[in-house]
Amino acid sequence: MGELTAKFPEDDLGLFTAQLAAALMLFDSAAVPSGLASMEQLLQRSTDPAATGEARTHAAWLLALLDARGLPIPRPAPSRTPTQLRSPYTEMIAAARAASAGRWPEALALTQRVAVDSATQASDVVLRTVVKMLRAEWLERTGNVSAARRELRWADNYATGLGGAPQSVEVDWAFRTLARWKRARLLDRTGDRGPEVCACYTTVAHNWADGTAPYVARADTARARLRALDCDSRR
Repeated sequence: MGELTAKFPEDDLGLFTAQLAAALMLFDSAAVPSGLASMEQLLQRSTDPAATGEARTHAAWLLALLDARGLPIPRPAPSRTPTQLRSPYTEMIAAARAASAGRWPEALALTQRVAVDSATQASDVVLRTVVKMLRAEWLERTGNVSAARRELRWADNYATGLGGAPQSVEVDWAFRTLARWKRARLLDRTGDRGPEVCACYTTVAHNWADGTAPYVARADTARARLRALDCDSRR
């Protein structure tokens, strides 16, 4: 964290860490307890007249998305209604609401343009990650396992290194292990015994071996599945 604060303006870093915590809460139940502490930062930023319009928007849409997903966030008072949102955030929130009602094809259709628009994704550091993770979840719900797997591969295409203000690639990189965990479980549930499931479990076993309790448990599961799938003999 010291290296981050040395390289990034404190104000930008505060918003970035809150955005990252919110994105983790959206897709990982293990992240909810620690992520709740960052929600006040998003609430404050979404309504702060001194913040830029872009900062208020970046905070407000994540709060609205968390709410649409039914996650336990503090709700702003009516006098602190977030700034008016615009596309693509309106589509993302509408899609999340459709998905919460079980309308997966509608949710996918609403996010299709966002999913292929690189310029739109680049406008918000967490947007690409959120789009990919949500679409993978909804595609699996529709039974399209191959497409869900393709969405979860997005993070494998990016690398990171500290060298400027927070970027989308930092978030892609931060979510890589979670994406591989979800990919491994998806492949395992559907009986796929190819090298991809072994590679994904190997990443999880290595990267989460020394984490907090929920992540250590997943690393243990990954090691057990590597043995059960006899992955070592296939290297």
